Amino acid sequence: MLNPKPGSPDEPLDEPADSSGNARSPSQVDWSALVAKVQSGDSAGMAQLYAVFSRGIKYCLYRKLGPEHAEDKMHDTFLIVVKAIQSGQLREPELLMGFVRTVMQRQIALQIEKTVTSRCKEIDLDIGSAVPNRTSTPEQDIIVKEKAELMKSALQALLERDREILGL
Repeated sequence: MLNPKPGSPDEPLDEPADSSGNARSPSQVDWSALVAKVQSGDSAGMAQLYAVFSRGIKYCLYRKLGPEHAEDKMHDTFLIVVKAIQSGQLREPELLMGFVRTVMQRQIALQIEKTVTSRCKEIDLDIGSAVPNRTSTPEQDIIVKEKAELMKSALQALLERDREILGL
């Protein structure tokens, strides 16, 4: 099996460990205890929270927004969730992952809206090169003058009858 690139969503992240050092899956995490740790400002609780949801969120953001925005939006989501927990906005700790998912979806929607808005405001420089410049240069003025003189001399060289036919 190939090793994933660092920073890609396939890169393995450390699973949160319980007190005995054994890795736990997100379904085995005591959400109430974790939320209590984050509420109290415990950095180990924040690290555990980050480890629990960062891989899934990173993968989802990577798929929806691409690699250029996934990492930033993952961190933004984490900060929003931590601030919400610390300010007491999360009323039911057992629903933490649903809250995280909602915040993540809103971050995705905001980024997509921002991208669409910026694309509407952008000007494609290639389009500008297709529009001809209507102002003439001194060289073009001389060429036009020379062509006019050449046509006048050619018309003056025509016979009287040929000029009548042409309506001159």
